[in-house]
Amino acid sequence: GQFCFEDVKITVDGFSSVNLNIGSCATIIGIDGGTVESQSVDAGVNIPEGALSSSETISIGEVAERLPEAVDNITGFDVEEVVAFTPYSLKFSVPVEISVSTPSLGRSQESNVENLCMLEDSKDTSWEVVEGADCSNGSCTAEITSFGIYAVCTLVPDCYGDVGGAAYYDGCSNCVGGET
Repeated sequence: GQFCFEDVKITVDGFSSVNLNIGSCATIIGIDGGTVESQSVDAGVNIPEGALSSSETISIGEVAERLPEAVDNITGFDVEEVVAFTPYSLKFSVPVEISVSTPSLGRSQESNVENLCMLEDSKDTSWEVVEGADCSNGSCTAEITSFGIYAVCTLVPDCYGDVGGAAYYDGCSNCVGGET
């Protein structure tokens, strides 16, 4: 079954706030596999039979956690919509197919090569290109063996001049990280 958080008020004794990802849905997928499509972002996953050894609660949606400064301010990757496939620690016995799309509004129609980029989780500090992903017109599909944070991206020169580099501007507007 699927359950969604859309308009919810939650209070927890002893806590002044609760971090809840409104607009995302979760689906329980068993060993027979299944498909999960997000209601809040343009993304989904097809989990084949045998990919899971037990039932798991799968969620796809916006990233609820704050990403590290090195990811938020990176200059070598042009990333628009970031999608969380959770639980981040989930590993599959056989590859599963994910799809991630980004709104084409505001995207230049130059001949930029699109890639699927990923972070292992919300603490990862550098984007990696997913090898073997099929990307075109703002949409990517790929076979993966673990969940994480994914986004359609274009490699561009970072503030140090390296295409796809990891340099970023810190809070003082200094180019740091990467090969600086």
